[in-house]
Amino acid sequence: MARPVTRRWWLWIIAGTLGALMLAGVLVLQWITSPAADPLTNPPLQTIDIPDGSTFRYTSALLANKQIVSTRWGFLLLGRLTQADRRIIPGEYALHGGMKPREILAKLVSGQVVLHAVTIPEGYTVAQIAALLDEKSLTNAKEFLALAQDREFILKVFHLDLSNLEGYLFPDTYHFSRHAKAKERFTCWAVIEPTSISSGLGASVGRIP
Repeated sequence: MARPVTRRWWLWIIAGTLGALMLAGVLVLQWITSPAADPLTNPPLQTIDIPDGSTFRYTSALLANKQIVSTRWGFLLLGRLTQADRRIIPGEYALHGGMKPREILAKLVSGQVVLHAVTIPEGYTVAQIAALLDEKSLTNAKEFLALAQDREFILKVFHLDLSNLEGYLFPDTYHFSRHAKAKERFTCWAVIEPTSISSGLGASVGRIP
């Protein structure tokens, strides 16, 4: 007579254990996916700089310290579960505590970094452009000048056989990431075609193949 009771008791234990595990899973999922702040309170937007070579553990701690995520361990766990912990891209990011951790993670993985607008006035020399970008901490002036006088680099990026880019960089407003290297800055730069110098028409955009 005791055997059916014992079996029923074990079934209750198993069912209770499974229920507790499911509840724990739901609570953990809610813990790692909830924003640090209520979006309705309009938490302030912050620019978070993730340096080159940063580990995901460092990034999680940084975001937690800035109150962008509620807990470093929850964000760390989310990164591990989604296999995004080794795919984040360094740079400056505009984030706030009302964002869901998944949204933040998506930005870090896709590299949706802050872009800084720089207007190049008409008539600026290459040296003046380099100095302007250096002043705004957007490039190293010496490296920029060296590339602007590198015939092989100019041919590769702009498909123009020139000894330097003096007089060819198109005056305009450009948007640069602060972490981009000098070579990468030229990939979005428009240059005036040599055949259009006299007429003042035409421009091409550099692209590194």
